[in-house]
Amino acid sequence: LSMSMKDCLPHTHGFEEYSPVKDGKKTKWSLRIKSLLRFKTLKIWQAGLAIFIAVLVFTPQGTFGQCGGLIDPQTGFITDPNSVNRTQFGYILIKGDLRPIVATNTFQLVCLGISRISAFFMYPALVFVFLTKLRATLSFLASTPVSMFMSEDMHDLHVYCGAMIFFNSLVHTLFHLLRWGDQGNLNFLVTQAAGLSGVFIILSCLLICIPMMYWKRLQFEIRKYCHYLYYTFAVALCFHAPASAVPNGGFAPYVFGTLLIWTFLDSSYVYLFMTEKIETTVFHVLPTGIQLTMDVSDRFQKSGEQGGYCYVCFPWIDKNQWHAFSLFENPSNPRQRQIFISRCGDWTTAVHESLKRDTNRPIWVQGPFPSPYNNSIEYDNQVLVASGIGITPALSVIRRARQEGARRANLVWIVRDPHMLEFFLEHAYLESNNGWNLIYYTGKQPFVNDTLESITSYNFCVVHGRPDLKNVVPSIIQAIETRQGLPERYIPSKKQEAVIKLADELSRLEMGGTASEQEKVAHLSRCSREMGFLFTDLVSVLDNVSVDELHHDGNLLFDDANSSLTDTDNSDVRYPTTEVCRAYRPDSILEKLPSTACRMTMSRDLMSPHDYAVEGLRKRLPKKKALPLFMPWENHQEAPGYVKQMTEMERATWGILYCGGAKALEAKLAQIAEELDIDFHAESFAW
Repeated sequence: LSMSMKDCLPHTHGFEEYSPVKDGKKTKWSLRIKSLLRFKTLKIWQAGLAIFIAVLVFTPQGTFGQCGGLIDPQTGFITDPNSVNRTQFGYILIKGDLRPIVATNTFQLVCLGISRISAFFMYPALVFVFLTKLRATLSFLASTPVSMFMSEDMHDLHVYCGAMIFFNSLVHTLFHLLRWGDQGNLNFLVTQAAGLSGVFIILSCLLICIPMMYWKRLQFEIRKYCHYLYYTFAVALCFHAPASAVPNGGFAPYVFGTLLIWTFLDSSYVYLFMTEKIETTVFHVLPTGIQLTMDVSDRFQKSGEQGGYCYVCFPWIDKNQWHAFSLFENPSNPRQRQIFISRCGDWTTAVHESLKRDTNRPIWVQGPFPSPYNNSIEYDNQVLVASGIGITPALSVIRRARQEGARRANLVWIVRDPHMLEFFLEHAYLESNNGWNLIYYTGKQPFVNDTLESITSYNFCVVHGRPDLKNVVPSIIQAIETRQGLPERYIPSKKQEAVIKLADELSRLEMGGTASEQEKVAHLSRCSREMGFLFTDLVSVLDNVSVDELHHDGNLLFDDANSSLTDTDNSDVRYPTTEVCRAYRPDSILEKLPSTACRMTMSRDLMSPHDYAVEGLRKRLPKKKALPLFMPWENHQEAPGYVKQMTEMERATWGILYCGGAKALEAKLAQIAEELDIDFHAESFAW
């Protein structure tokens, strides 16, 4: 801006000085604390159950009646007071069942305590690792008041629970083995139900967790199939402790028996009632991906009116493989849903290679299911940050904001694939709305596309380079909150858009060089009528057109000076400036359209319209001084300080949402959101 936005702010309070280093240190500690407090309700349950079993293990028998207490008051250890022989063989009789939980010395007692505490500490995680994957149940609960108490990202909760189970299972197994080894009872691994079931449990756990946590280079389908061992895992848990042991253990048969039945019913419901065949799916093949358009059923539309994700199966590739993708609505037909599949793995590559050209084929679809991006409805103002194919869930949010009119969806899209960018531009997925649309193209090859020439909104810009998100995000917020950079100010009216199209048509005629002045006027008049305007009405708009002071080259990308990429890149290519506000440039063809004086002449002399037109086409409009445009991609140093000075109620109306697979970018956005004290939600396609 030619003058700082700080001078235009409506607030009277001063700005606090923004120090990235000072605030960065505070943010790191704040993020660590927030990470520890994440899933705090679940962690409280974990701690409570750990304390519960510790009390039962280390208190004397009979302390709580029949409910607990394992320590023999005479020996001070865990032994069977009624049978020395059972104690020697490593058993203790509890409620009629023999339990191999004897501890005859301090080492064994400590080992037993650690193994049982670790088991009960992971009990809530064992339950929720199943619940987080009950897709039909979660879809139903998402439409009920229960959703207010549910985790915003079930997959993150699933990952946390999986990690808890993995590490606690290792601890549980290790200390049982140490205790049995000290007793000389390692044969319990094959002779006792607890030991034999434990072998199946730990082996299943290792095969489920290690590929997903540490062996991610392994083919995805192999890792996914290993996950189906959770059935073995759950069945073995049902036999790991006798039901008679409750409350001193023995919950497993009831809990995991119920979860197994629930999981089976939920999966069956999804497979039978939430799966449908799309007979005429349209496949549009691009060099680096595939776009699917499908007519979905009324049930599908009602279940997922906005966004979400679904699972798809292509029978000609593999009848047993189902893969999850984000859904977005076809802007030209709301009854249709679309998916964009980027070629990036074995299965997606196989799909891409099997489709050499645009075609129609039947597919199977499961869903739709809610995603973390559904949290966007909680905010009046949204900053949607996407990387690569992460643009797809943002499209639904932008469409919804455009329909409702009251919300602002501001897009920051970082994309390196020119084919993907070209596709979404050409199909009008990023048409004008009341938010900023900033596209940061990071590809190595220059992006050249004629579609940008048809975009007339000032609030749309393509920048070559990476964004400085610490500046861009607060700059967008500041611009809208102060009303000095409202995006709708830079969206032309329908009449102005018609003028721009008319100017482009005139440019085309003049480049041809064959049409006479009379033919040009006749053609422009006909074009005006087709757009619903009179030629003279469109010309009258020019009286109020502001000419942009900035001079632009007639190219497609804005070379971001702040990112300094052109200085540090190995490429010698320089990308000249363009902004999608080219409609009102001083060198615009519009200057050749008739001036007010010419129109007055025409009104006085209706018998010579062609002479009027020829005269007007050769005149140039007087240049008018324009108001400077707000550009959120520029460096506004005061923006972070302004956002921090906003009231809590004002910040509560804003939400930052990210979708993509770049973990470093997600972490950076989480840090920015923490610094600005604004809510942050992330979706990483990890369903």
